[in-house]
Amino acid sequence: MVPLLSARPWHRPKYLSIALDDMLTIFICATVSVTTFGILIYRHVSRKHQQQVELLSELMLQPRIYKAPKECPKVARLPWEIKSENVHIDTEFLLGEGTISNVYLGKLKGKSPIMQWIDRIEMKQYQDCAVAVRVPRHFDEPEEDQLQREIASMRQLRHHDHIALLLGWTNKNDLVCSLLELTHMNLIKYLSQIKETAEQNNSSGFTPIDRIPFQTLYKIIFETCDGIEYIHSRNLVHRDLTARNILLTTGLRAKISGFGFCSEPDDPKFAANSLALRYLPVRWLAPECFIGKFSVKSDSWSFGVLMYEIFSLGEQPYEDLFRPEEIIESIRKGRVPAHPKYCSKQTYKIMQGCYQSFMSRRPNFTQLKNAFHVQSSNYYHNPAFEPDY
Repeated sequence: MVPLLSARPWHRPKYLSIALDDMLTIFICATVSVTTFGILIYRHVSRKHQQQVELLSELMLQPRIYKAPKECPKVARLPWEIKSENVHIDTEFLLGEGTISNVYLGKLKGKSPIMQWIDRIEMKQYQDCAVAVRVPRHFDEPEEDQLQREIASMRQLRHHDHIALLLGWTNKNDLVCSLLELTHMNLIKYLSQIKETAEQNNSSGFTPIDRIPFQTLYKIIFETCDGIEYIHSRNLVHRDLTARNILLTTGLRAKISGFGFCSEPDDPKFAANSLALRYLPVRWLAPECFIGKFSVKSDSWSFGVLMYEIFSLGEQPYEDLFRPEEIIESIRKGRVPAHPKYCSKQTYKIMQGCYQSFMSRRPNFTQLKNAFHVQSSNYYHNPAFEPDY
């Protein structure tokens, strides 16, 4: 019998030890290099982003320079013009007042230009009718661009139950005035009426929250979601989704207005550092908007801020901040509107979803519409506490 070989201790070959040491050295060097490169890229991107925010803040602080109407040669080529003699403006009947324009009650004689684009029986109401006339304090190139975007949006959107119509425009006293569908009031006015009714002193034993018509508010929110969902289906982004741009009919049906900034998501007019950005409502913008990135999900963020307006009964978001650069920096650092006074936990959870820093995590308007359809079923209609309007 052949004896078994005696066991010998195993030693790692020298060449294998050298290879392992080399691999470890290479791995450490590669890790250090990648980490250093990543830090450099991050610092570069952060510095560039900060410069863009600072530039945008400077642009917003600069005084707006207006040009005379004669310096706007494209006005003569704008479509949908209405002869000035066919429009009467009642300057003693002010419907609304803004920073760059006023809205007056008006009367249109004859057909509105939009009737040529929308062949529906409902359009007959926009012939020989009362209208709202927006009169700008100045008419410069940005105002002209806004009017062109409104006209282009109406051509794409045509008719929808929850979208207010631009009927046309006219030239009055060298100012290009927009004719708008006349509604009863805007959402801001309605919220102020609710607040006045809810918070008035009385001996009935009802608390302010008992006096708020929540079912009506949820109906308005649902209809707003329905309108924005339709706008997005036409490959448009609204960019100005605020309570002042939600109009209400006599039956409190919501209609979205304010299409002066509405266009395709990648519209170069709203690129980073563009002058158009300074005209947008800073308090309602998502963080990515400050560097010129817009999408349907940036409207979702604005909708979350709109809900803050609704459930605070008209309070301004970030009311403790005044300067544009303060607001921009605060939003960029992650601040969002607080929990509104009259907002339920379930609704605030939906609002928090709209404030996600990653756009992909924000709900779209189909999801929001479905969510608020469920929310509205949790409240009953109490007409006793509807404000007088």
